[in-house]
Amino acid sequence: MLEDRTGDLVVEVTRHDAHAVVSVRGEIDLSTADRFRAAMDEAMRGCGSVEVDLAGTTFMDSSGLAVLVGAHQRLGQAQEALVVRDPSPTIRKVLQISGVGALLDVRPPLDDDTAQS
Repeated sequence: MLEDRTGDLVVEVTRHDAHAVVSVRGEIDLSTADRFRAAMDEAMRGCGSVEVDLAGTTFMDSSGLAVLVGAHQRLGQAQEALVVRDPSPTIRKVLQISGVGALLDVRPPLDDDTAQS
């Protein structure tokens, strides 16, 4: 597990075989996007799919969107290769308005997945 704290951002990377989870807490903006990008780069090393847990993310601007789009492209542009889990309503709206949400597999929290099945 890799954890880094930079300003108002805490990022953790955990691995599960060929799958990685990037948990993000705080704000993703111009001042923290490089840290988010580095965590995504770490997560993608040797992994065919990455899940980004945004449950604790309070803000995301275009810098964070650019990191997600870059990761999507590096993972081969398969929608299921990059899962965005549990974005707040505000971040979900940013994903939707920007069009980035259409590129990615945006999912509710794990508990909601089982309730909707």
